[in-house]
Amino acid sequence: MLYGVCGTHRSGKTTAAKLLAEQLGIEFLDSSFDVAKKFGYNPVGDLSLTDRLAMQILVLEDHIEKLKAAPRPLVTDRTPLDYFAYTLAQFGMMSHQQTEPRILEAAHAFAQKCLEETKTYYDMVFVLDPLTVYTPDPSKATPVANPAFQLHIHALIHGAVSQIHREINYAMVPVMPLQDRVDFIAQQIVERMNDIDDLRQVEGMH
Repeated sequence: MLYGVCGTHRSGKTTAAKLLAEQLGIEFLDSSFDVAKKFGYNPVGDLSLTDRLAMQILVLEDHIEKLKAAPRPLVTDRTPLDYFAYTLAQFGMMSHQQTEPRILEAAHAFAQKCLEETKTYYDMVFVLDPLTVYTPDPSKATPVANPAFQLHIHALIHGAVSQIHREINYAMVPVMPLQDRVDFIAQQIVERMNDIDDLRQVEGMH
C-alpha cells in the first residue's frame, strides 16, 4: 500500500508524512525536491522552460525508481501530482514565444504521465491545504514567500486531482493543528485498509 501526501511548498507535507509514518508504524520516503540538485539543477533558480522540464522529468524518474525499490506499506511526502503542478506553473499563455513547440508538447505529455503514474502507484493521496503562515526554510530549496505562486500551485494540484478523481482514492486535508492533520490522514488510511480487508473477505467467499 502506497500513500502520498502532496501540496504546495511549505504546507507541512514532510512533517506530516514523517509523523504519520511513525504513528502507523510504516515506512517513510523522503521525496525532497532537493534531489534536483544531484542532477545539476537549482529548482528555485531562474531556469528556461526547456531546462525546467528536463529537470522535472529526471526528478519524476528518480521518484518512481525509489517507489519501486521501497517496501510497503509506504508513505511519501510528495507525489507525481506535485511535479505536475510545479511544471505546469511555469507555462503560460505566451510560452510559445519562449520555447519551441516540441517543448510545449513534451510538457503536456509529462503532465499526462504524472497523472498516469499517480494512478499506477498510489493507493491514496492526501492534498494538504496551505498553511496560513509561510515560513521559508533556508536549508532547503524552497521558493521565497510568494502567496500568489503558492496559491497557483495549490490550484494546479486540485486541478490534477480533478482529472483523475474517479480513478484514485484521495482526501483534502484542511488547515488544522499538526497532530489533528496526522490523525485525520491516519483515520482515512485505516478506513481504506478496512474497506480492502472487507472486500477481500467477500471475494474469498466466492
